[in-house]
Amino acid sequence: MRIINDGVTDKVFTINGLPYRKGLYEVYYNTEADASTTVGIRDIYSKITLESPIKVSHYNVNGATFIDSNVFGLVSALSVALGFNLGGGGSVDIKTINSVSLLGTGNILWKNEAGQVKVNYTGLSLLNFTAEVSKTFNIAGATSTVVASPVTTYPYSTPNSYSGIFDSARGTTPVAGRLIENPINGQAHIWRVQGTYANKAAANNGSLDLILRNPVSGFTVVKGITLPSNRTSGAFDELMVTVADGNSVPSPNGYILESRVSFTDANLAIEITSITRLSNAKEPF
Repeated sequence: MRIINDGVTDKVFTINGLPYRKGLYEVYYNTEADASTTVGIRDIYSKITLESPIKVSHYNVNGATFIDSNVFGLVSALSVALGFNLGGGGSVDIKTINSVSLLGTGNILWKNEAGQVKVNYTGLSLLNFTAEVSKTFNIAGATSTVVASPVTTYPYSTPNSYSGIFDSARGTTPVAGRLIENPINGQAHIWRVQGTYANKAAANNGSLDLILRNPVSGFTVVKGITLPSNRTSGAFDELMVTVADGNSVPSPNGYILESRVSFTDANLAIEITSITRLSNAKEPF
């Protein structure tokens, strides 16, 4: 949400869905602002009258000068509103609300667990297929590049690095390393797998299966892709859904990515170019 200063009116935006509890709260958030802007926290309040002292903490990503202040305001079960006095001019962009904590208890009452991590790969490929025999992608052996923000926006509980989506230390069979979810039980995840196939024999007509599998629990998602006889190469873009639970979150658990085709083709090459994990919104109070 971009807030532009008009020189007269303070700007306000609202965080919805906070739990009801009276106390001293601390709000962490990310912003981007014009480098010349001085941004001050003017007030925090809601329209429901549960009085509570509020402390605001934040950090900036591009060097603008910020003025911190501890102020008294109102908190409700519905929302907290942050008011900004932008001083002499400029604008501020509210990027992410990271967490809301009740101070003195050590408990985080609200945290942003939604987000996505996109990873581009080179060298993540399989060759020489035998009909209906699955082969496993060696993700640990490929070159990975995490796409920068805003395409990648890490959930609160995911480390801000490649290790937050792939753990090379998990599992050994059939390959080392596992794709992992944001570690919140019950959170749904969508895996977007993009790639290409090439060098298919023109006479071969059948299907390619992409398989996301948990070797511990046996949970498997299969997406079928048609490979027609009149095409020797092409691209695919598939979505798979998992839900984090006790069989997938703890180490050494997680997921491997496999592929199989319905025909034998020694020259067929399947390459994965990117994997994006989208973590659906979930607020564990």
